[in-house]
Amino acid sequence: MRLKALRLLLVVAVAAILVPAASGQTSLGSISGLVTDQTGASVPDVAIDVTDIGRNTTFSTSSNEQGFYVVTQLPPGTYSLLAEAAGFRGYELGAIIVSTQEKVSADIILELGAVTESVSVTANLLELETGTSTLSAVIENKKILDLPLNGRNVFALALPSSHK
Repeated sequence: MRLKALRLLLVVAVAAILVPAASGQTSLGSISGLVTDQTGASVPDVAIDVTDIGRNTTFSTSSNEQGFYVVTQLPPGTYSLLAEAAGFRGYELGAIIVSTQEKVSADIILELGAVTESVSVTANLLELETGTSTLSAVIENKKILDLPLNGRNVFALALPSSHK
């Protein structure tokens, strides 16, 4: 009986340690950037809509006094961005790919003109994370399944190559 209680206490202690660590893990990403005009001056109060193309859901925000904007809590997927401000042409950026825990930077340069006019940008965003020194990659399930495992022991992946 005492051994059973000790095991239960051990399980509860391990769970109490691991649960807070797991809560910090998320699959959500974000899109952020700076809104400027053609002269490089920041543009505040720009209405920004980020639309998930696959799910047809829209996340809205606006730029702050310094022209900075951020849209957080984005599930992995492909997004389009639309920015509009009075006195400027509309700005549209398509095919922004957000992967798991990725922070995408998408700076916006607005051109003077009527709001009815729009500038559509189709260039790919630079896939270089300049905000942090974190190195990450998304590994597809097929690549994991195709790994050669000796005896199908998944724990062999965690061992250094000298111990295999």
